[in-house]
Amino acid sequence: MSNKLFVLIGTMLLVTTGFFVGKMGGNQTANEVVTVADNRSRYPLLATRIFIDEPNDSLVNFAPLRTQLDSYAEANKIAGSIYFEYLPTGTPIRVGADNQLVAASLMKLPAAMALYSASEKGKVDLDSTIELKKEWLDSAYGELYKKGAGHKLTLREATEIMLTRSDNTALKAVAANIPEADDANDNPFSSLDVDIVQNPDLTLSVSARSYASILKCLYFACYNNKSNSQELLGYLDASRFDNRLAAGVEDKSIAIAHKVGNYTQDTQSDCGIVYIPERNYMLCMMIKTTDTPEGDKILAEISGLVYDYVASLPD
Repeated sequence: MSNKLFVLIGTMLLVTTGFFVGKMGGNQTANEVVTVADNRSRYPLLATRIFIDEPNDSLVNFAPLRTQLDSYAEANKIAGSIYFEYLPTGTPIRVGADNQLVAASLMKLPAAMALYSASEKGKVDLDSTIELKKEWLDSAYGELYKKGAGHKLTLREATEIMLTRSDNTALKAVAANIPEADDANDNPFSSLDVDIVQNPDLTLSVSARSYASILKCLYFACYNNKSNSQELLGYLDASRFDNRLAAGVEDKSIAIAHKVGNYTQDTQSDCGIVYIPERNYMLCMMIKTTDTPEGDKILAEISGLVYDYVASLPD
């Protein structure tokens, strides 16, 4: 990752001690007269509770699932960072959740959020056409580079390719078109508890719990407006990668908005939101392994443990 790109993403990820729940309804005007059902139909990938004045969440016992995850991690000698949250109640489970691992392609999501925020401020037209530059072509991951310099596409199309295919060339195209921030607080996470570090090799590391704040920011539309949050989550739901988190979800009709990360020298990751009706949950898994197939297997098994537990909860 280039120094310029690190500076861009690092600026976006300032560490603060606030939380974003107070912003959850911030982009719905006082004159809107819509029902909760209307909003749920229009924004199916956003949190239902941002449309309800006084949500009434039921309590669920997650102690058995916590024991299962702890036992699995111990039995398989897993080193890494795992964070689960049951979104109707905010109940978390952490297994080494504050351990920081190389984020790799997980950082493509905050880049997309920054670009879409710029469009909301009128600084960028997502439907404007750009041409790929030679210096953006990156064969390390994805196939957009094969189109070559001069290939035309819109910024919206580049964002979709970046998130659904985790394409590095698309990332460089998106990053190059994110305008300078107006101030240090003009970033997706100025009110989140997100800790990110730069490693000596210029990679970025983050914990599963911190990265979960990024996903929640989309889910609650706390930074991007509802329409753009829905669109970005839709791209994550259309991810081409189904051998990790998605592999553990038995019901293949369920939406899963997720982002994978691969740093083959160190870390394999998959973080996302699983939309079991009325039981949405978030699962971020980052494990240390240089063996990608083995990482796929472990992440799929962890995902399966979580899905089976949540899916079996009584109505």
